Amino acid sequence: MPARIPPRRSRLRRFAFATAIGFAALLAFGISGADESAYRSFDEAAGRWQHAPEFRAVAIQYCELGSRAMRTRPLFIPAKREIMALRSLPMLPATLAVNATSRQHYEDFSRGPLSSYLHLCGEQQLDPFIQVFEGIGQRPNLGEADFRELLDSFHMDFPVCKDPGAIRSAADVLRESEAYRKFAVRQNIDSLLLPEIADLSRDLHFPPDPVNQTPDQQQAVLDRLDAFVRQHDPELWRTKQVSDFCAGVWAQVFSPPYTWVLRPAVLARETGQIALVFLLLGQLVLTRRRPTAAQSH
Repeated sequence: MPARIPPRRSRLRRFAFATAIGFAALLAFGISGADESAYRSFDEAAGRWQHAPEFRAVAIQYCELGSRAMRTRPLFIPAKREIMALRSLPMLPATLAVNATSRQHYEDFSRGPLSSYLHLCGEQQLDPFIQVFEGIGQRPNLGEADFRELLDSFHMDFPVCKDPGAIRSAADVLRESEAYRKFAVRQNIDSLLLPEIADLSRDLHFPPDPVNQTPDQQQAVLDRLDAFVRQHDPELWRTKQVSDFCAGVWAQVFSPPYTWVLRPAVLARETGQIALVFLLLGQLVLTRRRPTAAQSH
């Protein structure tokens, strides 16, 4: 006759098994399919942005995908709260640790893509880059060395992409912004865009203030904003190209560290789903074996 397992040990095993099932279920269902899709989209885009980036497009994509990721609730907790907690951990490198603007950054990105975009527009310290654009743009017969010099003017914590695609992006923005002539608008454009956004939003029958817009409404305004500004204020549009380029460089440089958080979240969900299946199958096997064991007595 098989030895009986002591009741206390048996209860501990059942408790441990139930705890494992509960933890696996939390991982499997605590990150929804939509949230996982948001993480995968940002992760894949962050990889693309490291090769042949068109920096102005990267800026917009970063706002769209970053905002979508920030509106998730992994393990039923808002993502912005979890990221702030992670960046507040002791002994993190200065490039990753929370700083004075971090909270506002995540608040704005949680509101929607247009709020995200305005936040990036306010972070660029644009006037020094306007001077660089003018200095390079006024040279005759611009070539690759000039375009590379523009990229070299960005001193970032992580490497700026300078491959042929990035060089082409620099050439395009110098040409399209007509950097050979003086820029009339030389300041950060976040506040200057608000009247344009209000007019465009009214045309779309949306609230004029992005704070009062839904994420979908913000996306609709952002999709139309560049063309609207170009039509209604060409000088502001020229400066907007510089601002978008700077924001795109920032996004290309700082997006990879976020994937260090997003990839484990995706892996945790997949691991939880697999573990839950095996644990439930194990529970089913054990449940069927118990009557047999009882009959053997």
